[in-house]
Formats: sequence, structure tokens, C-alpha cells
Amino acid sequence: SHLDVLLSAYSEREAGGRVLLSLAAMIDVTERKRAQRLQVALHEISDAAHSAADLAQTLGRIHAIVGELLPARNFFVALYDEALAKVTFPYFVDEHDPVPPPRRLGEGGLTEEVLRTGRALLITPQDMAARVRSGEQVVGTDSVDWLGVPLKSGGRAIGVLAVQSYAGTVRYSESDKALLQFVSDQVAASIERKRAETALKESRERLQRALEA
Repeated sequence: SHLDVLLSAYSEREAGGRVLLSLAAMIDVTERKRAQRLQVALHEISDAAHSAADLAQTLGRIHAIVGELLPARNFFVALYDEALAKVTFPYFVDEHDPVPPPRRLGEGGLTEEVLRTGRALLITPQDMAARVRSGEQVVGTDSVDWLGVPLKSGGRAIGVLAVQSYAGTVRYSESDKALLQFVSDQVAASIERKRAETALKESRERLQRALEA
């Protein structure tokens, strides 16, 4: 009967509404948990410079924290030394490549591109293939995805934080790029703080040696 059809349609509409409400609630909970996790990560990154003995330990802790947010088996931090006009790699963990030697800015590579432009960069296999066809130089072992974000302090790029994958099971997305950008300022602040602490400590040690002499 028409009544049965209407009741059936109403029942399906109500059930669909409940499904949508449940889905919306799940998404809301997921977003809240993600926001909470990011806040915890920011706090831990800030603490890294205070609790670690040196810059290498600070970067090691940052690696572990980032690894809780996204796959970061292959992870490095590059820093730009303005006095020497060189890019150094104080922290570099990679399945295939050794730690790169310091190199002058402008010698090519994705890291230098992020430093030069001050913008985050996500390179997929399609992007890399297009770059190779255009004659661009590829530095290091070919990866599946490469994701790098600038580390900025005082409006200038002081370095790059990057992750890369060599297997198709690990792929990076625009949301991963946004996530790394979200934590990049805190990472840069932690690095600058630890570098300042190290420079002050070394200055005091030099002064102490001079006084003792």
C-alpha cells in the first residue's frame, strides 16, 4: 500500500540520517584526537631543546616525535650556514644514502629548492619524472615520494626538514605536507634555541680557558 511505501521510505531516511550523524561524530572525534596529538607534539618538540644535551640529540628527539605523526623512516634536517654559504646535514637517517657532505647553496637538489623558495615541496613519481625529462639534476637515490618543508626563523629559511619513502606502501599527501608545515616553526625554534645554547656554552668554555691561561 501507499502507507507501507511511505513508512518504508521514512524508515530508510531515518536510518540514513543516523548513519550520517554517526559518521559525523566519528569524524569530529578523529579531528579532536588529531588536534590533541598535534598539541602534544608541539609541546614535546619545544621540550626537546631543553632536555637534550646537544643539537644531534635534539634532532633525534624531533625525528621520533615526527615519526608518531606520519611515516618518517627516512628523515633528515638540513641547515643553512650563512657565513659559509653552505648547506649542512647535522641529522640524516636514510635506508640507502650516506650523510651528504656540506655543499654550497645552488648546487642543485630538492633541499636547496625549498631553502631558496621558502615553500614546502611534495614530489611524487610523476613530478620527478617530469623534472628528469626537463633535464633537472637528481641528487641521491630515487625515492617514491619526497616531502620537505622550510624551517623558518625571523622570516628567513634556516633549514629544511624532509621525509622520503622508497616503497609504494608509504605515500605522502597534501595533508602530510600541511602537518609538517604546522610543526615546522616549533622545530625551527627548538633548533635555534639549542644552537644558541651551544654557542653560549662554547663561548664560556673559551673564556674559562683564557682565564686559566
